[in-house]
Amino acid sequence: MNAEEKMIDSRRRIMLKWGEFNPILLRLQLVEETEGFIELMRTGYTDGKKLAFHPEFVNDLDPYQCDTFQVHEALHVALLHTFSQRVKWLAKEEQMLFWEAADHVVNNILLEAKFKPIIPWICDTKYQGWTLEAVFEDLRQQQKQQQQGKGKGKDKGQGGGFDQHPEPIDENSLTAEEKAEYDKAKKEWAKALADVVAIAKQKGILGANFEKLVNEAIEPVIPWPQILIDNLTRRLGHMDYTWQRPSRRGRSLGMYLPSSYDMQVDCLVFCFDTSGSMWNDPLLEQAFTEMKACCRQLKVKKVVLIEADNEVAREREIDDTTLLSTQVKGGGGTSFVHALAGATTHEPNLIVYFTDLYGTFPEHCDFPVLWVTKTLDVEVPFGEVLRVR
Repeated sequence: MNAEEKMIDSRRRIMLKWGEFNPILLRLQLVEETEGFIELMRTGYTDGKKLAFHPEFVNDLDPYQCDTFQVHEALHVALLHTFSQRVKWLAKEEQMLFWEAADHVVNNILLEAKFKPIIPWICDTKYQGWTLEAVFEDLRQQQKQQQQGKGKGKDKGQGGGFDQHPEPIDENSLTAEEKAEYDKAKKEWAKALADVVAIAKQKGILGANFEKLVNEAIEPVIPWPQILIDNLTRRLGHMDYTWQRPSRRGRSLGMYLPSSYDMQVDCLVFCFDTSGSMWNDPLLEQAFTEMKACCRQLKVKKVVLIEADNEVAREREIDDTTLLSTQVKGGGGTSFVHALAGATTHEPNLIVYFTDLYGTFPEHCDFPVLWVTKTLDVEVPFGEVLRVR
């Protein structure tokens, strides 16, 4: 039996033994591939449309592990991990941590349904019933403790999973037609996942934690301030190396090596839209608090706050003790032209603009801009958009 026949046989077995997963399993087309895999990871992946598998990997699995592989990939899509925009805001090393968290969530579901593990098997049972975001934050804290020399090493068996995880499509890069198709696919997968729950309930085999995870997948609760910090850290918080101060670790090995140090960020400019549509929006007060936390974490040398509607109402340099004043004039129309012009005079590493995006844009901006907004239906002519709820 070749790899393709083995996967087809596996699919038939799943349909009979674990029929509750049929609504999501049958949405993925089985495709045998030998190209496009990263080195040492010639296994399988899904892009939300196909389930691609390398024949050598499938041939090394026993029949019941093939079942695990197929449902594992289907759950990543159905729980909307494959669609997650969270990943693109993370640095590369934290992207790996995100997918490790996703594997913990999926594999705990499979373990509860009595699927056979595939080694390496990322599945700490303490995460049963945990949401992806909760697992990710816990792993992130563990990693920080390990880097500080306070944590324990990872449990045996954790680390890299057995499958590849392609980076999700950037929603901001899609045309209107592509975005409509993309949103339709997400809704269809969410509906298929709800069907899985309905069938499992009918059969009386619904896992205790599965329904809660489904609700989280359909309406994910992701703290946007943390995403903002992740984005700024990815863009601006990085390490550099110097030969002027040799590494002590290198000296202990008899080698002359450079030491690493945190690069400081020279300037960040935060623009707040104080127009009528944004006036007294709680987003601004929350954003102001998180903004200061970001700057503290990134060791920013200078932070500038610009409050503007149609014109710039106030521009000031701030520190950690500065409070957000309610005395600023606002409530008029919106133009981003003057605020961005004022921001560029500071030559910032990044401009972060909190707004509903309803206003007049300049033709361009010479510095990178990150728009933070609740609005879903407005496209920006430049910069990147973080949409929050």
